[in-house]
Order: sequence, then C-alpha cells, then structure tokens
Amino acid sequence: MKGNFPIDKWNGVQTPFYFYDTTLLKRTLQTVKEETERYGFTQHYAIKANANPRLLQQIASYGFGADCVSGGEVQAALDAGFAADKIVFAGVGKADWEIKLALEADIFCFNVESLAELHIINELAQAHGKVARVEFRVNPNVDAHTHAKITTGLSENKFGINLSQIESVLKTAQSLSNIKVIGLHFHIGSQITDMSAFKDLCIKANELQDQLEAQGFSFANMNFGGGLGIDYHHPNHICMPDFAGYFAVFNQLVDRREGQAIHFELGRAIVGQCGSLISRILYVKEGEIKKFAILDAGFTELIRPAMYDAYHRIENLSSNLPLQTYDVVGPICESSDVFGKEVGTTPSKELYKFFDKEGNTLVLRPDFTPSIARSAAKYFMDENIPLRFCYCGNNFINNSNLQGKLKETTQMGAELIGDSSPEADAEMIAMLVEALMNAGLKEFQVAIGQVDYFKGLCAEAKLDEETELALKDFISSRNEFGAQELLESKNVAEENIKALLNVSNLFGSCEVLDEALEYAQNDCSIKAIERLKKVYDLLTLYGVERYVSFDLAMISKYHYYTGVIFSAYTYQMGNAIAKGGRYDNLLEKFGKSSPATGFVIMVDDLVTALTRQKICPEPENKNLLLVYQCDIQKALEEACNYRQKGYATVMLKQEQTKENYEAYAQKQNFAKVVFL
Repeated sequence: MKGNFPIDKWNGVQTPFYFYDTTLLKRTLQTVKEETERYGFTQHYAIKANANPRLLQQIASYGFGADCVSGGEVQAALDAGFAADKIVFAGVGKADWEIKLALEADIFCFNVESLAELHIINELAQAHGKVARVEFRVNPNVDAHTHAKITTGLSENKFGINLSQIESVLKTAQSLSNIKVIGLHFHIGSQITDMSAFKDLCIKANELQDQLEAQGFSFANMNFGGGLGIDYHHPNHICMPDFAGYFAVFNQLVDRREGQAIHFELGRAIVGQCGSLISRILYVKEGEIKKFAILDAGFTELIRPAMYDAYHRIENLSSNLPLQTYDVVGPICESSDVFGKEVGTTPSKELYKFFDKEGNTLVLRPDFTPSIARSAAKYFMDENIPLRFCYCGNNFINNSNLQGKLKETTQMGAELIGDSSPEADAEMIAMLVEALMNAGLKEFQVAIGQVDYFKGLCAEAKLDEETELALKDFISSRNEFGAQELLESKNVAEENIKALLNVSNLFGSCEVLDEALEYAQNDCSIKAIERLKKVYDLLTLYGVERYVSFDLAMISKYHYYTGVIFSAYTYQMGNAIAKGGRYDNLLEKFGKSSPATGFVIMVDDLVTALTRQKICPEPENKNLLLVYQCDIQKALEEACNYRQKGYATVMLKQEQTKENYEAYAQKQNFAKVVFL
C-alpha cells in the first residue's frame, strides 16, 4: 500500500521538497502525551531530529519540553514557544556563547559530559550571578544493538562520563558554588528497535543509583534519553512506534524514588514517520549490470542512506505499473549518493563493512550462496549440463550479542545448478539428511516449506507488496493476532483472511499438504503443494521420509528463495542447524539465467548439537611414528607408502631405545610405531 499524499496539489511545485503529514504528527503527539501522563513521565522533544519551525510550534503546543544540542537549537526552542524551564541543553561540546545564552534564558538544566565542561559552566554562571542546574550524562556501557555511528552508550564512545569516574565528578560538583546537581542523564543510541537494550539500561541505571546513594548522593531527576526506532520498511502500515511498550519498560524496571521525575528525549520516534522527501526522476539510465533511476534530490537532502547504509521505503507516486528494480541515485558527484540499491541477500545492518586505502567498501562474506552463483555465472556461462558444487568456509554476520549467536561461523554446503525439477529438490534434501546422519545425529527433522504457497494466497487476497512483507513477519513468527489485525485493517475478504491465518497451523506430517489444498484457490498455491507432494514421494524412494516434516509458515528472510525451502532442527538447539532451498532467479543477477537449489550446514551449531546430545564420534587415529636405522632412501620410501594409505607419518632416526620411542608415541597419541 502506498502512502496517502496530496499529489494533485503538487503540480508546479519545485522538487525536491519535504512533505509533513501534520495529521499523523498530531496523532503521534497525542499518543506520546497519553503514555507519558499515564506514568507521570516528562517528555522533551529532541530538536536535532527535525528543527522545522512549524513542527516545533506544533510540538510545543502539547506541553512538551525541548532537548537541544546547540545554542541555535536553544534559541529555536524559545522562538517556537517551548517554556524555558522545560529546555535541556545537552551535547558533548558547548561554546561559551551557547552556555551564556542558556544561562540568561534560565533553562531547566545542562546535561554535563565532562569535568572540564562542568568547570566552564560554573565560571560562566558565577560571572552572570546564576546557579546552573546540571544533570550528569553517564556512559553506562550498554550496547544499543544499532548502527555503530549512532551507538552512544559504549565505553569507547565519546559521550558521557564513565561509570568509574562519576563518583569523583559528583564530589567535585558539590564543591562548586554555582552548580546545583539535579539528576543523572543517559542516552545509549538512536534507531533502537530491540527493547532489550532499554531493559539493560534500566538495570544499569538502578545499580548506579543504588551505588551513588550509598555514597550520600540523591537525584531529583533521572533522564533516560531517547533512541526509540521507527519502522522504515512498513511506514504506511506501522506509522508510529510502540510507545506503550517503550514507556512500560521503564515504568516496570526503573527503581523510581519517591517524588523522583523521569525524563525522556524522543525525537525521531515523534517526527520521523510524518515526513517524506518528494523528488522527481530526471532520467532512467541502463547500465551493463544495473538500471538507475536518477533523482533531482541527493544525499544533501537525505544523508542517512549514504552515511549509514540506511533503508528508506521508496514509492513511485505517479505510477501503479508493476514494480521494477533500480538503483535509486542522486545527481551529486559521489558514488555514495544512493538512496536505495537492488535488494541484496543479507540485510545491510548485518554486514561487516570496511574501507580500504582508496575508499572502496569491503564486505566480509555473509552468505555462501551468492558467491557460488557468481562463480557459476562467470566460469560456467555456456554450460548446459547441471553443475554440482560443494564448499566449506567461514562467514561473518553481525548478529546482536543478545541473540547468543556467533558472529563468525563455519559453513559447509552443496549446490545443484541447472536443474529445475522436483528430483533436484529431493536430491538436495536427501543429501542433507544423509550428511547429518553421517555426522552422528540420530534424532532430527528437516522441515520443508514452499514460499510460492504463501505468495499465491497473498496474490489471491490482492495484497500489495508492503502488506505482504508485513504479513510475512507475522506469519513466520506465528503472530496470528497481529496478522489478523493487519488483514482486517486492509478490508481483506473473510475467506482470504481465514486462508492466510491458517498458514501458521500448516505444519506436521505429509497430511498437512492435503489440508493446505483446501485453502488454496489459485494456481500458484496449488502447484506449490503438488510440487511438495512430488518431492515427498521421491524422498520415500531415498528412504529418508522419517526425517521429513512440513511447515508452510517457514518463510525465509533471504529474498532470493523461489520455491521449496527447508531447515533442519534437532533437540537442545533453538536454531536451525542447516538451511536450504531453491533460488531460480539469483544467477540472473550475475548474467546467467539458470535454476538452482542447495543447502548449507552451520558447522558450529552442528558441533554444539552433537556435544549437547553427548554424541562424540571418535575419529580414526591414523598417526604413525616411523623410527628408522636403515638407509634414508628406504625410510622415505616406507614413509611415502604409509602416507598414500592415509597415515600421517612422522619420521625419526633412531638414537634411543625402542622403549623410549614407544613411550613417546603413546604420550603423543600415535596409533602405531614402526621400526626399520
């Protein structure tokens, strides 16, 4: 679903320009006001998020305060109607004139970030006959699980006073005649969508407050900053963040003292989704590898994609034709002037990126399949007979630390390229089963899905792309309530809602395929189930059907999968130990049109599963110690013979007793000793 824009009023309006949905802004402000008043919290709007004067006036009218990081922002807040006693002046560096401006306006407080800054504020306050109210920003060393450039709460970041220093800084503040300490301030980062980060912050803040109170310090205010993220992928469906859940976390977890005020500084969460950058396409350019849509707006208008590789939803407001893939770029003479690129196989935030001396972006390999596809397209362009590859190597995914996943993993897999048949699907699944059995696993299941079944139901319900993506998240997490609410809000027909909601329940033995057919009234979904039945029949011929089940709610995050997909699970492991599926369109991106299927085994997870299940297959010991007194030529010949038989052979010239060498061999785990 596209956003609702008054494009009929834009004829003759020069682009680019920013459009703000003030109706949505008012709804957002009212929601924040209700949620903060529910708990008696205080909200300051972070002006750095958007300093448009009309927006500021609207926000000020709801009685919010302002969070400022410069003298200019302090003045903008005053001009927009924010009460001076609700203005907080934060920021790592504050010039003398900025501090003087804030003192003269008698703002609520300064958020102080260093001892040097504290002394300057004290001196200027003394010169103006003022007592400056201050909160100390503390660096809690909490990982916000967001982009590195907007993470602000780790020890290595420039922000705040380290935990080890805060007590001595507070003691210094007590000795300064023109300083009044009124609270502590925290801010761990921006665009945070993982609520666990805020929970960690609450725990750290509680511990710190207990520690400091034991030393005689008390605080009238606790400021927890902001950082709540917004949904850039589904802005029209999820048009404001979960304010209720956000404030509830702090209400539940913060050990609030009697009479203590709790402050927040939300910015992006309030204004981000009401704003849009409107631009015109100047040209469409056809390159050798990609197509480009060139806009009249560049990163001078929206820098997040260039600076953070950030995603913003892009909509063509003047056309309802079928979607096509372009790199959407600006006119600026920088290669980073890009708003959106053709979708890759791994989300950008999960990639490890580096820059070489020439400024080129280097990425550690996150996924083997694209590499195999690229190699097949490049080196086997003219090959018409199906290709079979196997591989083993390391991959790198920047997972959240709280997910308990390794960032560097070893993967082993196989790919079959050039065969679109159900036989190929069955071959890969059977190979995976046999590989896991040979590794020693006894109890495991390979769950098989079909992405086309879900796609067919979405098309039958006439869902737009954005709704389908949002629904995909609900179905894969088996959140039927969220899925139902979404579908009902789109006025989807009752029979289609029933069919889509039932996808979450379609898991188990092959009988679920018959149930799935009852809900399928379109060719795409019907063919998907018929394909699964054919694959299952083939797997029975392989004799591996006892290891197979079906799960039609299994929808991979990788966009390149096109048909049958599968994942292997075993007990005592929460995550899949192997994944695979069909990716018939991926090779086209590298210049060769060819169907393909394959799988990957996460070796680290497999080893963990074997360990937890106390399965420890003993490898054959073929270490051999060859001790010789004879001619070196004869000894080398014997060593070569043993090595050809698979023995790892070590040669030693005999200079001690046989008993000594036998004892040495036993100590070094040699399976055999040969004397020549």
